[in-house]
Amino acid sequence: IFVVLRSETMSFNDDEDYDRDITEPLKNDYANDLPSLPYPQISNQRNGQNRTLANLRDPFFGFLFALNFCLIVFLAFFKGIPKISQGVVDLVIVDTNGSEREGNDSDNPIPVVLAISVIMVVASFLSTLSLKILISFGEKLIRFCFLSSVVCFVVFAVLALSIGQYIVTSLLLLAGILTYVYYFYMDSEIEFAGKNLKVACLAVQSMPETISISIVLLLSQILWCLLWTLALIGFATNYAGTILGPDGTKYDPNDCVTYQSYSPNPTFSSNCVSGIEQVCYKCVCNDATIYENKECRTESVDAGKYALLLLSLLWGCSVISNVSHCATAGAVAAWWFDEATPNRNLESAERSSPAYGSLKRAVTTSFGTVCFASLLFAVAKLLVLIASSLRRSRRGMGSFGTALVECLAQAAEKVIKIFNKYALCHSAIYGTNLTRSGKEIWALFRKRGWIYIINDQLCENVFTLICVVVAALCGILAAFTGVLLGLSGLATSMLVSFGVFAGYNLSSITVNVVSS
Repeated sequence: IFVVLRSETMSFNDDEDYDRDITEPLKNDYANDLPSLPYPQISNQRNGQNRTLANLRDPFFGFLFALNFCLIVFLAFFKGIPKISQGVVDLVIVDTNGSEREGNDSDNPIPVVLAISVIMVVASFLSTLSLKILISFGEKLIRFCFLSSVVCFVVFAVLALSIGQYIVTSLLLLAGILTYVYYFYMDSEIEFAGKNLKVACLAVQSMPETISISIVLLLSQILWCLLWTLALIGFATNYAGTILGPDGTKYDPNDCVTYQSYSPNPTFSSNCVSGIEQVCYKCVCNDATIYENKECRTESVDAGKYALLLLSLLWGCSVISNVSHCATAGAVAAWWFDEATPNRNLESAERSSPAYGSLKRAVTTSFGTVCFASLLFAVAKLLVLIASSLRRSRRGMGSFGTALVECLAQAAEKVIKIFNKYALCHSAIYGTNLTRSGKEIWALFRKRGWIYIINDQLCENVFTLICVVVAALCGILAAFTGVLLGLSGLATSMLVSFGVFAGYNLSSITVNVVSS
């Protein structure tokens, strides 16, 4: 947001502007030089082109995403839920002494729910605390990320030297030296990035509703994933289908049980008795053994249908994420212009709550632009996943070609991600479509230089560090809580996974808002 606003409104003088407190006076000093007012000023003219709030931007892609959403909801409710309600095949674990137990044996849910609640509270507290830390120590954290990289290179170089890997040692030392030279060369940019980070945090702190919107959108993303899972089960898998016997007889899944044991077990097949197979199965339907050495049903997924649904999943998640990005960008733009030109005529609702007004525009007039940008990213991400899968499946002959395709796909994904970040920011501020926003951003960087992308990347390293630290702390807390409550090893490991996931995602809500 500040890249777009400040680059279009100001020409910096390093000796003059870096020594200022950029949180207040910088905006007022340039109030007379501001470009056309952003989206909230509906009657504004920009470059001789009239805009009205009623005009939809890129409506075709908004309509296309609406169809995609309706299709997923249809598959979830009319295909996925009926399959699940048909019943599943029970799993029974048979010990070598003949005793049986249910395969879904689990811990008491009450301590688990209690532990999850504690983790969520702590993760929320740490995420809020991270905003304060970014305000107070943003520049120091950026420098820490640089210097810690240098230290890591040196440490790994010493380890490589200790085992006689002299070439690796030389390369690691060279990387460390280049990183330190880069750090020294980027000193002034680090100072600017730190001040920019401080302003962003103060803007978010003055509009806490931006974080509230991000939390609601995160919950929407979780709901979207659940709907997608139901659609996947109903459309692309054979889950809960009828069981076919060797003679073609159809059995209801509720009448069948899969027995599992570890060899040797005399109640199973000869292969299980002799120890040829480590894990043994047999399928019993209506008290009759249907299959030996085989489960009643092996779930399968149609690859083509799965790829289409995966594109839908990536598109939906990207749309929700970009709506949050646009809501924050538009809100901070309103905050910026409102501070710089306090006498301009804004609607009272827009002045009191710019975040909600920006969210409204992101899901109405600019929604097609958001869907268009998200579709580009989803296609690129799908190509990366397909190329990665092909590379893993083709060892040896042809692996170089697939690796090259994966590398190109990853490069395209990163370019589109950077393009979307700035283009959607411009669209949220000025209400332009994606094509127009892309041209404006390209012209902006050609005029001002590409150093702003480097500045943003410096901040992104700090954001990643914050998320990793919060995730690690929540994972440690989860492990300690699981041991304290006496949970089983499986439940504790799942609790740790949840702690890491919750900590990373809750902290990412805050840092993603600041990043926007």
